Amino acid sequence: MNSEKIDLKKTVELFRALADPTRCKILVLLWDKIYCVCELTAALELAQPTISRHLRILEQAGFVESNRKGQRMEYSLNPEGRQEIKKLLELLRDWLSELDEMKELREKIRLIALEGPCPDKSQY
Repeated sequence: MNSEKIDLKKTVELFRALADPTRCKILVLLWDKIYCVCELTAALELAQPTISRHLRILEQAGFVESNRKGQRMEYSLNPEGRQEIKKLLELLRDWLSELDEMKELREKIRLIALEGPCPDKSQY
C-alpha cells in the first residue's frame, strides 16, 4: 500500500463512482484500450454530455485520466492510480468482463474504433 492516507470520505467516493452501470461499463472498456468520448458515446448509445459527465466522475475519483489529442479528448485508466483503485479495477474487470452484455459491448466498441477516429454520432 502506498503512503497516501486512506480515509472514509475517499473510500465512499470510490464506491460512489462505481455505483453506476454506465461507469462500470466504461471502466471495463477502458481496460483494453484508450478511447475517445465519441467512441464511448457510439458504443454506449448515450448522449455525449452524459458520457462526459460519467467520465468526469471517474476521473475525479482517480479511476481514469484524460488526454487531449487535437480536438479529441481521449480517456484511459489511470496508470498512476492508488493501489486500492487498481485492486478495485481488477475485481470489477474479473466480475464483469465475462457477462454476455460486456462481451457484446467490447466487440461493438472494437468495431466502432476500426471505423476511424470519430464515428457518425448523428443517431445518438
